[in-house]
Amino acid sequence: MKDYTVAVVIPAYNAESYICEALDSVVRQRRLPEQIIVVDDGSVDRTVARVLGWRDENFPGLILRQQSNSGVSAARNTGLRYAEADLIAFLDSDDLWLPHHLEQLEIAFKQHPELLICF
Repeated sequence: MKDYTVAVVIPAYNAESYICEALDSVVRQRRLPEQIIVVDDGSVDRTVARVLGWRDENFPGLILRQQSNSGVSAARNTGLRYAEADLIAFLDSDDLWLPHHLEQLEIAFKQHPELLICF
């Protein structure tokens, strides 16, 4: 079976209150991603500062991209442009994953290589 690389894309807008919890749920995965990309969509709060502080303490390779407010779809598309992985997993900045989330998604793709999308 093929081994896959995984990138996580997190669009964020004014998410300072919860972005670190979302990021914590990513690094608590049993199957860690190779990339974490946060796209700040023009936040006017301390989202960027929170992400940078979290990155320095937890995942120095985290990629942060900033853009003017263009909406969540545009932020996801920006994240896709920077992703360098076989599989892309989207996580909203106010959501959390259970520790087996990425592992289960990867297993699904390994067992069914014809899949294009899985959720």
